[in-house]
Amino acid sequence: MAKAYYLPNGDEERATWLNNFAVKLSHYAMKYSVTSEEMMDAQSSALYFDALIKGKNQFSNFQNAYTAYKNAMRNGLKAGATLQPLVQPMLTLPPPVPPGIFTRMAAIVNRIKSHINYSVADGLDLGIEGAEKTVETSSTKPTANLRLSDGGHPELLWVKYNFDGIEVHKQVDGGEMQFLAIDMQPHFIDLSELPPPGKSAVWTYRIIYLLKDKRVGQWSDVVRITVTG
Repeated sequence: MAKAYYLPNGDEERATWLNNFAVKLSHYAMKYSVTSEEMMDAQSSALYFDALIKGKNQFSNFQNAYTAYKNAMRNGLKAGATLQPLVQPMLTLPPPVPPGIFTRMAAIVNRIKSHINYSVADGLDLGIEGAEKTVETSSTKPTANLRLSDGGHPELLWVKYNFDGIEVHKQVDGGEMQFLAIDMQPHFIDLSELPPPGKSAVWTYRIIYLLKDKRVGQWSDVVRITVTG
């Protein structure tokens, strides 16, 4: 099953990830040929980014306090309320590091994960193995689109996402909808024999996703196309 990207999206979550990565990296330095300069950069970057996030939170809290103070000065206080004095935060940062912290860390991660001796257990410890993506199957409904390919055969356009493939059913000129094919990679071309020369027919299709050889979710809306011989 596909895995999500190992890096979290939020700044605070990334700071937590980087702290763990920087601490654990030295444990794997010899195995994965991580240089002392890279380890020092990871540690310095973790300290600096963590300080930046804490500073941002301090100023965000100060902004809220400043707004409350301003409103109290403008409108007055409710009975029994007191006004806290404004205390502007002081930003104290460790020595700066070059821009592009997570770009540099990603380069180290990519080298580790491509190493011949890489193990998933090491990756889990370092935080560089993403969680497995779960697939919501009960309400999943594929979208099918049609166009004519070279030779006049219909081409069924679909998106794979995290599924294994699709099952294709077909109906000709209002007849019975019948199984046509299994397709594992987009897109699917129906190479069935076309109508005789000068004749036309309406071919109708529907598809459903497959996961581990089983149908999942719902059938797509039907789509139709006119083919000619």
